[in-house]
Amino acid sequence: MTTLTGLLGILPAMQAHAIILSEEGHAAGAQCAANDVADNGIAVGTCSPANGHGPSVPWVSLIVGFETPLLPLVQGQSCSAGGITASGLIVGSCVDERDIGMAVTWEAAAPGDVPTELRPLQGILGILADVSSSVNAYNQAGAVVGASLSGTAKATAVIWLPGSNTAVPVSTAADNCIAVDVNDGLINGRPSVALNCPGGGVFHGKIARATGLLAGYVIASLPLPAGAKFCTVSAINDTNQALGTCHFSAPDVPVTAFWASPNSAPELLDDLQDSPLNRGKYLNNAGHAVFAYRTAEGHRGVGFWDPATDDFSLISPISGGVRVRATGLAEDDTVALVSENADENLQAAIWAPANGTEAIDLFQGGKVSGLQAISPNGDWVVGVAEDGAHNTNAVYALLP
Repeated sequence: MTTLTGLLGILPAMQAHAIILSEEGHAAGAQCAANDVADNGIAVGTCSPANGHGPSVPWVSLIVGFETPLLPLVQGQSCSAGGITASGLIVGSCVDERDIGMAVTWEAAAPGDVPTELRPLQGILGILADVSSSVNAYNQAGAVVGASLSGTAKATAVIWLPGSNTAVPVSTAADNCIAVDVNDGLINGRPSVALNCPGGGVFHGKIARATGLLAGYVIASLPLPAGAKFCTVSAINDTNQALGTCHFSAPDVPVTAFWASPNSAPELLDDLQDSPLNRGKYLNNAGHAVFAYRTAEGHRGVGFWDPATDDFSLISPISGGVRVRATGLAEDDTVALVSENADENLQAAIWAPANGTEAIDLFQGGKVSGLQAISPNGDWVVGVAEDGAHNTNAVYALLP
C-alpha cells in the first residue's frame, strides 16, 4: 500500500540548516578518504600518495580532525582501515610479506603497534591450512566475520571472536558461503551471522547461530515467500531480524524482504507501484530498513521502510538532482547519502524522517563530495570530498 508516509517521501528536499564538512588532515598521505566513524567521533580511513605510487596508509583520528597513521604488517606494503567498533577495534586489511592480502585489526588505543593478523583456518597440524583471510563485516563488540581462503581460492565463512585472531568456522569448509553481517545479540555466548551461500547457480540467504557445542554454528535457510525463486540476505540486527532481497521470475523481479525472525515468513516491500524492482540494503535495531529501487524507466533511488507498519518513504535527492544512493543507516533512522545535485555532480547529504533530505555543503571550493559512513548513534558522518585544488580529502561532520 502507498501510505501517507510514502507520499510525503517524494516531496522536494528540505533545507533546515547548514552542515559543514571538516577535514581529518593529511598526515597519512596526500589523497585521503574516511571510511567509518564511531559514536565518539573517532574515525578511520586510508590515504595514498599524490602520484599514486607507493603503499596506501591507514589512519585513525584519535582527536577529531587529526590523522594518526597506523603501522602496516610489513614495512612498505599497503594497508587499509575500513571500520571501527565501539570497543575501539579498527578493522582492515594489509598486504603481507608474500604479497597476499590478510585481514587485520589495530587497537585505537595503541596506534603505534603492528596490526594483529586475523589468521585463516589452520587445518589439522597445519595440513590443508588456508593461506589468506578477508573481512566482510564486524559488530560493535569487536567480533569480525569474513572468509578463510585456500590456495585455490575456496572460501569458508569464519568469525574471529572479540580478543582472538583464531578463525572459527561458520560455514562448511570450502563451500564458498559469504558472511555479510554479524550482530551483537548473543546466543550461547556468540553473535549470529548472516550468510549468502551458493546453490543451483544462485546465492541463498541463511542465518548461522551458535550451538554452544565446540564453538560450532548451525545454519538455517531463511524461509522463501510464495512464488520466490530464491532470497539473499544483506543485514541482521541484534534481535535476529534480517533484511534482504527475494527474487521472482519475469525474468527476475527483486523485492526487498524482512524476516521478523530467522524462522518466519518474510514481509515484502511489494507495493512500490512505479518501482517494482527493489533490494534491501541496511537494517537497524529498531527493525527499520533502507532499500534501493529502480523504476521501469531505469531511474535509481533509495527509500526508508518500516516493515512493522509497511509505511515507506522514497528519499529525495538534493534539489535539482535525479539520482541518490544510501551509504549507511543509524539507530536514530538518519540515512547517509551520496546524491546528485543540480549541477549533476555528486554531493554528500543526509535524510531523516523529520527533516527529509539535507545537503551537506561542498568542501573548500570543490565540486564533488560523498559520505562513506554514519556513526551508529547518528551523530557523525564521514566520507571523502574534493577541494578547489582537486585534492581528495577525508572529511567529517558533526550532525545537528
